[in-house]
Amino acid sequence: MARDLITDGFDLDGHVLNHLERSLGRSASDADAGAWWQALALAVRDRMGDSHRAGQARAASAKEVNYLSMEFLIGRVLEDALTNLGLHDAARSLIERHGQEYDAVLRQEPDAALGNGGLGRLAACFLESLSSIGCPAFGYGILYEHGLFRQGFDTDGRQLEAPETWLAEGSPWPLARRDLNQLITFGGDEAPVVAVPSDLPVVGWQGAWTNTLRLWSGRPVDPFDLTRFNAGDYAGAAE
Repeated sequence: MARDLITDGFDLDGHVLNHLERSLGRSASDADAGAWWQALALAVRDRMGDSHRAGQARAASAKEVNYLSMEFLIGRVLEDALTNLGLHDAARSLIERHGQEYDAVLRQEPDAALGNGGLGRLAACFLESLSSIGCPAFGYGILYEHGLFRQGFDTDGRQLEAPETWLAEGSPWPLARRDLNQLITFGGDEAPVVAVPSDLPVVGWQGAWTNTLRLWSGRPVDPFDLTRFNAGDYAGAAE
């Protein structure tokens, strides 16, 4: 299958500046490294969406691989996507023209904590490889909020762990697909949970094909029991 680079005509500068002003409410003159990262990520997501729609249209009648894994350690998405889409040099030029350090902007992205083991890295590599060879594929996993832990040391040199909070400020990559929500029940019908899928695009080398990593998260059917709260049982209402 042909793997032609599909960045022709994509105005990266225009997309980034548009997102900076309209999506983030910032101007180029007062944006910090974090704002530039968010705007650049949103612009790249636009381009990944173009590639994704084109690939899905071509694969409509084809067989596809379904890859299930408890972990997908995809790392930092932006730099990988810029490289695969052939936009690395254009992005560096844009960022440096506005007085920012390019590598510092890329470092604003937290590592996607979608697991904690080597098999998760392998699964991510497989899925990107399938995109690179133009093979239709879906990855299925879990949208962990605390998949990894942060490590540090106390004054005595003992290891300390803290929860990983990579989604605390949101992420531009997983797109919630609430139209595909599923109701899952535990204990018969006693404990229903809403399973919410989020789609994350996985672009292959030279950008001609993009597959989907579908990550699931659990949400309560009723987030708060107002009757129990009004009776004074706050803990029970939240439970």
